[in-house]
Amino acid sequence: MKKKNITVILIIIAASALFYIMQPKKGSFNDLILSQYQGKNFTQVQINYIPTDSDLAEFTCKDKNKINEFISYLETLKLVEANGSIYYGKSTNYYIFIRNEVKNSEGQLHANENLGITVYGNNLNIIDIFNNNHTKTYKIVNGKFDMKYIREIMKKS
Repeated sequence: MKKKNITVILIIIAASALFYIMQPKKGSFNDLILSQYQGKNFTQVQINYIPTDSDLAEFTCKDKNKINEFISYLETLKLVEANGSIYYGKSTNYYIFIRNEVKNSEGQLHANENLGITVYGNNLNIIDIFNNNHTKTYKIVNGKFDMKYIREIMKKS
């Protein structure tokens, strides 16, 4: 009887742990993504727009103030991890790369890609985050990814 009770308790604990692990992660962009990069000094943001937009087909920003404003915007996003497949439909894609520059063994600066964001134009509340050779899909629950605002930040003088 004792063995049966212990087995039942272990099964309940294992099922609870599995249920917890399978739950989609929720939180701010900062909590879920940027917290992995504490101590990193982002020095470059590159935006690629497909199909080509005449004024922002590819744009690279190294202005620290603009980068900080962009990161501040990202911190306002509330996300929930999307499990399963999501239909994106035909869309215009934005690819955003956030990098930091590091010196290689020869002392030359090299842009190290740390974080990538794919934004789907027809569905701006779905983003893919890729880092360290892993990709996760998130849904923005407090609005949409505001590419118009991002363009304004990056074009400011």
